Amino acid sequence: MEQERNLNVAEITELTRNLTIREFCELMRQSRTSYFNNRRLGLGPDEVRVGRHVIIITPQAVREWLERHTVRAAEAKPTTEEEPA
Repeated sequence: MEQERNLNVAEITELTRNLTIREFCELMRQSRTSYFNNRRLGLGPDEVRVGRHVIIITPQAVREWLERHTVRAAEAKPTTEEEPA
């Protein structure tokens, strides 16, 4: 059985090869259903269609998607527990 390995952000941003949708979902720990829902809403990564059925996601698209979906501490909304009384 293949050992699962968590990738950190630095390793993800250093990708050098194209990914399939399946590989992208595995890398980002996202279900394919969520991927396609996000794509339908315009929230997915940019895709390159090769032929009629093959879709690839470039390393640049992965980095751009990750940047768009990274929540910075200053931008994060406080939870109800963190709000001052």
